[in-house]
Amino acid sequence: MIPVTWQPHAEQRHAYAGPQVPDGFTVMLLCGLEIEARGGLPKYPHWLWPECPTCRERAGAGSPNQPPSGLVARFDIDLPAYGH
Repeated sequence: MIPVTWQPHAEQRHAYAGPQVPDGFTVMLLCGLEIEARGGLPKYPHWLWPECPTCRERAGAGSPNQPPSGLVARFDIDLPAYGH
């Protein structure tokens, strides 16, 4: 997944790549629309709106050129059990 910010617009929740931007900035949504960003957390009833299916799909698609977030590598460590 790529890091995205969700933004209500036209009775759907849309997403744009990257962190939240200040009010008034124009952002390109993952579905291709350009809108004026509104900062802050979504208010009722906006958080209840359905997600734009195109934004949802593209937000979950990720990119092979982007490093993963969260767990980057797994490694095993042998630790003695308590009392043994």
